[in-house]
Amino acid sequence: MKRSRPLSTVLLILGIMTHPLSGQNDDEQSERSSKRRGFLPDTRFFGISNRYYDDLTGLQLGLASNMVQGDLTGLQLAGLANVTGGRMGGLQAAGLANVAGQSALGGQVSLLANVAGGAAGVQLTGLANVAAGGALLQAAGLTNVAAEAFTWGQFSGLVNVAAGGSAVQLSGLANISASESSLFQVTGLANVAQGDVVVQAAGLVNVAGGSAWSQLGIINVTPEARLLQIGVLNVAAKNSGLPLGVINFIGDNPLRFSIMVDGYGQATTAVRSGNRHIYSVAGFQGDKDVSLDRLGSMLLGLGLNLPLNRAYLAVEYLHNQRVNALNQRAAAVGLRAGFRVAMDMALVAGTSVRWDDLTTGDAAGNLSNGWSIGLEWFRYFDVGDTSRDLGIDFDDF
Repeated sequence: MKRSRPLSTVLLILGIMTHPLSGQNDDEQSERSSKRRGFLPDTRFFGISNRYYDDLTGLQLGLASNMVQGDLTGLQLAGLANVTGGRMGGLQAAGLANVAGQSALGGQVSLLANVAGGAAGVQLTGLANVAAGGALLQAAGLTNVAAEAFTWGQFSGLVNVAAGGSAVQLSGLANISASESSLFQVTGLANVAQGDVVVQAAGLVNVAGGSAWSQLGIINVTPEARLLQIGVLNVAAKNSGLPLGVINFIGDNPLRFSIMVDGYGQATTAVRSGNRHIYSVAGFQGDKDVSLDRLGSMLLGLGLNLPLNRAYLAVEYLHNQRVNALNQRAAAVGLRAGFRVAMDMALVAGTSVRWDDLTTGDAAGNLSNGWSIGLEWFRYFDVGDTSRDLGIDFDDF
C-alpha cells in the first residue's frame, strides 16, 4: 500500500487545480478574474503564492505569501509574508513579515518584521515594527519605530523610537521620543525626550529637552525639574521640586563646599547642592584619632534651607556610615546658621544631636559636644554649557 501524501501537498494541488489565482497568476486572465470577484465577501484563496489585483474582503491563505494590490478587509495568513498595497483592516499573520502600504488598522503578527505606511493598530513581532503614521501598540524583541502621529504604547527588548508624541515606552536599552511631549519612559539604559516628559526612569541616564515632572536614574538632565529628580547626578536649569541626588547642578544655585570642626574634635568636609530651599549633603567626617580601625565616616543627608538676605538657617538630617565597619552607622539631626562675609564665602556655626539620643531623651546631655563651626565656599557652575554638551539647549531659560 502506498503511503498517503502529506496534507500540505494535497492542499497545494487542490488549490492550483481549483483556483485560477493560486500559484503564479500574473497573466491578464487572472487580473480580470480577480477584479470581477473582488467585491464578494468571504473570498478565499489557497496556494503557494496568492496575488490579488483589487480590494479584497475575506480570507487570503498562502503557504508562502499573499499579496493584495488594493485594500484588505479580513484576514491574511501566510507562511512567509503578507503584503497589502492599500489599507489593511483586519489581521495579517506571517512567519516572516507583514507589510501594509497605507494604514494597518487591525493587527500585524510576525516573527521578523511588521511595516505600516500609515497609522497602525497592533504590531507584534520578534524583530522590528515600523509605523509611518504612529501606532496604538507596538511590541518587538528588538526595535519599535513610530513616526509622525501620537504613539500610545511601545514595548521592546532593545529600542523604542517615537517621532510623534508617545504615551508609554518600555524597553531594555533605550527610549527616544522626538516630539513636544511624552508621558512615560522606562528603560534599562537611557531615555531621551526632545520635549516635555512626565516620568523618565532609567538604569543610567534620563535626558529631557523640555520640562520633566519626575526623573529616576543615575544621571538626570532637564531644563526644568518640576517635581522630583532622584539620582547620583541631577542637572537642571530650574528645579522647583525635590532634587534628591548626591550632587545637584541647578541653575543659579551654587554648590556649597564646607569644612567644619565639632566639639568631639572631628573635622568634616561636605558639599551641599540643591535648589533654594531643599538640598542634599554628601561628605566625609574624620575621626579624632585616625587609625586603620578608625578611617572615618561617609555622610549623606538632606537639608531644608531658609535664606535671609545675606544670612541663612537650615535644618539637616544626616546619615553617618563608618568606612571600615558596615555595621556601624548612625543618624543625626542638626541646625546650621550661616552669614555671608563675601559673595563666595560664609561663616557657619551649628549644633547637632544623634537620632538615638533624641529618641531616648538624652539629647540635652550631648548638646555640649554637638556644636560645630567652620567656613563655607560658594561655587557657581554654568549649567547651560554642561547641558548643551548633553544635547539640551537652555538658551530660553
